[in-house]
Amino acid sequence: MQVPFHSGSQRQVAQVQFSRQQLFAEGVLHQFLRVESTASIAHVVHTMSEARSSFVLVLQAEKLVGIFTERDVVRAIARGALQPEQAIAQVMVSPVITLDESALDDLLPVLQTFRQHQIRHLPVVNSQGQVLGVMTPNSIRNLLQPSDLLKFRQVSDVMVSRVVSALPTASVAELARQMAHHHVSCVVIMPAASASTELLPVAPSGRPADPIQPPLAASLPEASLPEASLPEASLPEASLPEASLPESLTPLGIVTEQDLVRLHADGLDLAQTQAAEVMSTPLLQTSPHQSLWSAYQQMQENRIRRLVVVGSQGELVGILTQTSVVHMLDPIELCEVIRALQSTVTQKNDALHQEIRRRQVLTDALAGSEARLMEAQALTHMGSWELDVATQHVTWSTELFYIFGLDPTQPAPTLAENTQQYHPEDRPRLGRILTEAIASGRPFRLQARILRPDGSIRHIEVRGRARFAPDGSVAKLFGTAQDITDQKQLENLLRSQVKQQRLLASMTQRIRQSLDLDAILSTTVQEVRQFFRADRVLIGQFGENWRCGVVVESVDADQPRMLGMTIDPEADEAWLAFYTQGNARAIAQLDPANLSPEAIAYWNQFQIQAALTVGLLQGDRLWGLLSVQQCRQPRQWERTEIGLIQQLATQVGIAIQQSELYRQLQYANQELAYLATHDQLTRVANRRYLDDYIQQEWNRAAREGAPLSLVLCDIDHFKQYNDTYGHLVGDECLVEIAAAIGRALRRPADFVARYGGEEFAIVLPNTNRSGVVRVVQGIRRELRKLTVLPPSPVTGAPSTLSFGIASVIPSSLSSPLHLIDQADQALYRAKARGRDRYCLD
Repeated sequence: MQVPFHSGSQRQVAQVQFSRQQLFAEGVLHQFLRVESTASIAHVVHTMSEARSSFVLVLQAEKLVGIFTERDVVRAIARGALQPEQAIAQVMVSPVITLDESALDDLLPVLQTFRQHQIRHLPVVNSQGQVLGVMTPNSIRNLLQPSDLLKFRQVSDVMVSRVVSALPTASVAELARQMAHHHVSCVVIMPAASASTELLPVAPSGRPADPIQPPLAASLPEASLPEASLPEASLPEASLPEASLPESLTPLGIVTEQDLVRLHADGLDLAQTQAAEVMSTPLLQTSPHQSLWSAYQQMQENRIRRLVVVGSQGELVGILTQTSVVHMLDPIELCEVIRALQSTVTQKNDALHQEIRRRQVLTDALAGSEARLMEAQALTHMGSWELDVATQHVTWSTELFYIFGLDPTQPAPTLAENTQQYHPEDRPRLGRILTEAIASGRPFRLQARILRPDGSIRHIEVRGRARFAPDGSVAKLFGTAQDITDQKQLENLLRSQVKQQRLLASMTQRIRQSLDLDAILSTTVQEVRQFFRADRVLIGQFGENWRCGVVVESVDADQPRMLGMTIDPEADEAWLAFYTQGNARAIAQLDPANLSPEAIAYWNQFQIQAALTVGLLQGDRLWGLLSVQQCRQPRQWERTEIGLIQQLATQVGIAIQQSELYRQLQYANQELAYLATHDQLTRVANRRYLDDYIQQEWNRAAREGAPLSLVLCDIDHFKQYNDTYGHLVGDECLVEIAAAIGRALRRPADFVARYGGEEFAIVLPNTNRSGVVRVVQGIRRELRKLTVLPPSPVTGAPSTLSFGIASVIPSSLSSPLHLIDQADQALYRAKARGRDRYCLD
């Protein structure tokens, strides 16, 4: 039946407006299970279990005739009335409450429908009665995204504090009966002496005691029509007493309606299956003090319907479900939340007004004084100042006008005007210091930059003290201001030199400690760009035709990248000689008179305004270039900067030379290591490597109790082969057979070695006898593909191998020699029985 909607209600609530298209697209499930009315119960339950769906719609001739939910399954199991071959039409819920698509204009009536009929599945149909989708509390919650409301509430506000529990030894059938009896969708499994299923005490009148509803949780239980009076597992507070949970006991697991559907679909005997065997564990938990928004996100991320709420000691204190979150959307409860939020906003506004008034008092206290501070004396290159806190009136001495570059015949600037004469980066610090001085009365000292009218920047040091009023408050601030620009320039020069030395020392130490040239070059361009405050620093390496390609770069985010491009298009012989001599090329600005048209185009392409470039030498050879570039404006390169970049280039050259030597050493060591462990002819492992590897695998297999197999194989009639075709052809035969064996081995741990002469050994870790046989058969197939070799002079056929196979589970009581001896004996038997075969130990 379709639900009518009414425009009026006892309590007026603003509409939750969504367009019909948005509500249909985002608030309606379009993918859902549907079956014909003739389908068997067993088929329907199995389908619900496979799809993890809580419901299925029953259709007849494309018309909706019923609905079947998880709770219907649980109630039938509890009654023992679930007949697998029975048609679903005999147990489905019919008629079904539906919603016409024309009603998708306002969400609030939809929410009221869920609450009024106590359902959790609301099919949406068109005018022809065809099902277009299904609305659920979960789909509505995803549409609303009530993050702001949920952030203001805690889990304890809506959690279920009365929970049905059972022992781990209880049967699943008993759990189903408890769910049906108590009208819940889950049972929490508790340790012995704590679980209880008798949770409905009787009031003096003989009826169940009225429950205490938690805030915002008194509406919208989730159920289909036959469940109209059955709250979902997250709402047992509607019927369960508050004193049902034992304290300081932690839950073991949980069994839900969905679990019962799955177990029944799997064909388990629910009467003989204990809860401990099927319960979900470990449980996803939350704290009663956690915000509902965090708990909601946790359920969304883990795709679950409920969270177990535990206390500080891990004890069970309740359950939180998705339905509890949906209750927050009830129109009546929303009004309560709005009133609570309005109260909070009012309190915050009151506190804000108090803070504004407090700050206004401090601001008014800075309103200048008409009296001068007579204590400040005119000192050499110093000016004196005075500030009346009450009137904010400022008085300057003549010297202070000169320091700020102003005419002393003009009135002194106000405090606000004077603040604007400080560098923008220093103004916040100035305001904090003055405020603290007025509040505390303590002396202060400040070094800052000022902006003079001619555009120059000067450094001053301001010192001040407080003069107190009779009531103990600060009445005035007075003090001096000294021009310390020369001192600052000297300090900056010394600081720059120290930074240069540190940068050089850091690079030198890094070069000595690391042989990774890529890491050294990458760190170099980053540190150089940071030190020079440049827009781009890059290193290029010369290649063919002396084109210098960028190999590493550090560049500002808004500048074009040059990685892989060419550094300098003017790399002719004259400039190459210039860089080889250790010179640096400093270009302060784009000047067509000093640059070729190609260089001008190059500079414009990458927005270069200034550049400082130096050569990188590997010994006496020019290896590449190091270039520091400015892209926002021209830059006059200082002599100290040019000297620093040359010193850095020297250190980078040392790193390049050192890295090249290390690379050559590594290559030589790798070659030596390879020659020491591999047969030079066949390029497989030699006998020495074999001995080490088989001992290693023996020890590992002994620890793990795993099988270890060894195959010894010998080329049949190889002496006659050598005598007939010569040793060169014989060597070629060894090489081809070794390659064929390698192609047959599939796993990285499989190992082949030349055991001696025409004999090979194959080590197969974690391989039993049947596995070894398959590997040997694969080798024989590869051998039959060798058509490039002359045939055997004895058989006239392609060369073959005889195999001896041994397989054991190693132990500390034996050694690899025992395995080798067994394989050797098996090889001997294979030879004796006619060759071209394998024998097992």
